[in-house]
Amino acid sequence: VAADYCCSSPDAYSYHHCKCDFSNYVDKIYPIEFRDTRHSCSVRDGVGAENVTLTGVDQILKAIYETTTGDFWLNKIGWLDEEVEYCDWYGVSCESRIVIGIDLRGNNLTGPFPYHNISMLHDIQSLDLANNALSGSIDYVTFYNLRHLSHIDLSSNQLSGAVDILISPAAKYVNFSQNNFSSIHRHKIFHPALLDLEIVDLSHN
Repeated sequence: VAADYCCSSPDAYSYHHCKCDFSNYVDKIYPIEFRDTRHSCSVRDGVGAENVTLTGVDQILKAIYETTTGDFWLNKIGWLDEEVEYCDWYGVSCESRIVIGIDLRGNNLTGPFPYHNISMLHDIQSLDLANNALSGSIDYVTFYNLRHLSHIDLSSNQLSGAVDILISPAAKYVNFSQNNFSSIHRHKIFHPALLDLEIVDLSHN
């Protein structure tokens, strides 16, 4: 019941991960078995990997391109070129054809922050979209799926609303400086990023 209350979310994937983190936290504090394997991280990771394969990573990246007016990017080498594999598109880093990083810093990205599309790249480790003109708020629930995302730099944009410094479970470096954020989300005490977070910059908001 407590886990259901703390992890209530319309996103089933995030719900399962949250339940897993809650169970791990309780296991460390109380000498009782509280783990529910139906909501384990291993189950969630398997489902996530399958979804990305079915959707197509190239289509996810294409959606990011279109959402951020890619036709006006300063550098768009390889993007949407059917003869160029997405791992060779400018700003995209891969390991074994799995996207682990996106670096489009200072590349004239405009429009709403494409949080939904980015959240489908479940193995991404680094995201740098700083020094652009991205706007709007962020649905942080979707980022709870990104279990490996440790470096996030969204500084010098036009993002607004509330900011969540624990944007992903593995967050170590988070830079939200020079935006238009107005408040900070309360964090869950059992959030795993609390143990890993090293650098946070919220200046000039």
